[in-house]
Amino acid sequence: MSLTSKLALGFYRLSNWTAANPAATRAAGLAFALAIALAAALFNPNLAAAGPTGGGGS
Repeated sequence: MSLTSKLALGFYRLSNWTAANPAATRAAGLAFALAIALAAALFNPNLAAAGPTGGGGS
C-alpha cells in the first residue's frame, strides 16, 4: 500500500472517529495541523539542506 493510500485511509478513519466523538474534533484538528507542518518541514528542500547542525543556506 502506498503512503498516499495509507494517509487517505488514516484521514478517512479519523473523520469517522471524530464524527462519532465531537469532543475529539479539536484534538484531531490540532494533530492534523501538526502532521501538515511536519510534512512541510520534511519535504522542504531548504530545511532538509540545513541538516542536523541547523546551518546551510546563505
